[in-house]
Parts: sequence; C-alpha cells; structure tokens
Amino acid sequence: MYLQACSWRQIIEFYAHLITNGWSYQPMHDLVQRLTASPYIVKPSITVLFPATSLDVLLIAATERFCWKTEVLEIQYLPSSQTFQFDFWESPFIKQHWQRTSAILNSFAVLERFLHLKHWA
Repeated sequence: MYLQACSWRQIIEFYAHLITNGWSYQPMHDLVQRLTASPYIVKPSITVLFPATSLDVLLIAATERFCWKTEVLEIQYLPSSQTFQFDFWESPFIKQHWQRTSAILNSFAVLERFLHLKHWA
C-alpha cells in the first residue's frame, strides 16, 4: 500500500484536532512543532522529510510517495506510559527493525539520533 505525504502544516493541524477532541496528544503535537521549526524541515541539508499519518501514528519518509513499512519511520505517542515509540522499517520482509522507546523529554533527541544514523540529516 502506497501513502502520499501531506504538508507539515496539515500534520500540526491534525494533532491539534485530536487534542481539541479530548485526546492526550499534546506531547506529539509539541514534538511535531519542534521538528517543523528545526533545520531538518526549515532548511534540510541532506534529505527532505515527508510526513503522513496512520490513525494517530506519525510516519516520516524520504520520498513524497512511499510504501507502508518500507524506509519509513513510525512515531507513536503512548499516553498511558507517557512515552514515544519509534520504529523504522527498511522492508516489510525483514522482521528485525530499529526501534526505541523514549520519555517525552528525550523524544526529540531520539529523533535527531535516528535522522543522523539514517543519514537523513
């Protein structure tokens, strides 16, 4: 299944809408706002990052149109534990994948480490 990226503005509005409707997603909204204000989005040096969502999960890829679970970073906020789950899938056929769980305060640092590890930044 292919997904089409949307604008970062739409992503911010999407999470703001969830919050307005009672979802406890302020940390995800804050993470996206911090990312969109960063050089990774404002002035990318290596790779342009394209976002999409699947339900409440943020998907980031290096292409505007991308295949589900193929070269895609998934970021999910888990309100029950107040943590972020990061999963990067190189291919749907590879069972092992890069994954990290982080506290809210460390979420942007984990995202930055991933971007550098993948050479997207």
